[in-house]
Amino acid sequence: KVRAVALGNHHTVFVTTRNQLYGCGSNQYAQLGFSSEHYPVFKNPRKLLLSNPITSQNETPTLIDASEQYTLVVTKQSSIFITCPSEGKFALCSTEDSHKGGFSGGSGIQSRKQDIVAISAGYIGALFVSATGLAFWMDLTFMDVTAEEVALQ
Repeated sequence: KVRAVALGNHHTVFVTTRNQLYGCGSNQYAQLGFSSEHYPVFKNPRKLLLSNPITSQNETPTLIDASEQYTLVVTKQSSIFITCPSEGKFALCSTEDSHKGGFSGGSGIQSRKQDIVAISAGYIGALFVSATGLAFWMDLTFMDVTAEEVALQ
């Protein structure tokens, strides 16, 4: 059974009640976490893994969203994963060095990521909302991922 679903322009991702992530549709920008060169389209749902390169553990998705070129996932383990078009995989958004299989994110969202209650993916960015009402904008342009607290007026 499905408990959460997110629709991109040409791809769909969903989480089952057994906390497994699946995706189908276009993978033109590696938005399903696979190399687009070898896997341009998935006509049937395919299981997607969120492997943390630091701990070597698979993580459990809790929040998902999708845009034209990206899929974003927040996990039970408080990690943020974003599909990385240049690498054809899910990359861990981390304060750790990018050579460990992820990329650096802004310190603001990293210190509060365990409190994320909502995410929204856009064409070139994403918005994360914390349990305390703080909003963080993440610019995904050219995978220059930084997160800054948004001043709400």
